[in-house]
Amino acid sequence: MPVLNEIGPIEATRDGGSVVRVAFDPRWCVRSVFGGAVAAMAVRAGRAALDVDLSLSEGMFSFVAPLPAGPAAIEVRPTRAGRRFAGAEVNVVADGVITMRGTLAFAAGVMPTTRADAAPAPTSGAPTFDGEIEWCPAESRSGEFTSWVRATGAAADLPPDEWACIAVDLLGPAVVPEIEGRFAVATAFLSVTPFAAAPPGSWARQSVTGRHVDGVVAGTLDLRDAAGGLLARATQRSVVTPTASDDPRLVTAFANSSIHSQLFGMN
Repeated sequence: MPVLNEIGPIEATRDGGSVVRVAFDPRWCVRSVFGGAVAAMAVRAGRAALDVDLSLSEGMFSFVAPLPAGPAAIEVRPTRAGRRFAGAEVNVVADGVITMRGTLAFAAGVMPTTRADAAPAPTSGAPTFDGEIEWCPAESRSGEFTSWVRATGAAADLPPDEWACIAVDLLGPAVVPEIEGRFAVATAFLSVTPFAAAPPGSWARQSVTGRHVDGVVAGTLDLRDAAGGLLARATQRSVVTPTASDDPRLVTAFANSSIHSQLFGMN
């Protein structure tokens, strides 16, 4: 899938930064391009522009406007470029509009991690995003949600930190019991801290805790392997928007899947 497996030419700018040309595939859209996919692409572009072989230590992303599928540019301004530590500020721009602002920190070394109780992983799940991901809900109650996710298509070849950006962007299910009617959840802010890698394409457990107040959802997510090892942790704030099930912006492989009602209160 081009959105996460290819980047275009890297163009140097006069201020010492770079512009990376990308194309966001419509198969990663819900109402617009899925925030986790945008964050993952920003990590990939930032690492390429900095020309470092380091893993993401911390990523903070602010989604300021919807990103349509198609061509876009990722502006990368280095803040540090060393052998063991590197950082950059990134903007994702489409049609002259900044749609996301982010800060990336890359580092060598292994993050300290924690371990929770092991849990049996499922054998299969519902395909989403045109078969790039399998997703399987496990437990749900007001304010809490547990599910399993794994990359099954080209996304299985993603570096662990890029995959973490996708797998942690899941806050809506925790507040489904609290909200009446049909709605969509749009990520406004996402902070991602990767800790460890798991075998490519393996199942990861998403443990979500969230709260909904006045149209805004705030929460946290731990991503763990089946043995309970912490793979990544995220904090997130999202905006809840009431909508109709026949909203034409929702005609995507993901939005029409059988799991959409469990994610966003839609069929």
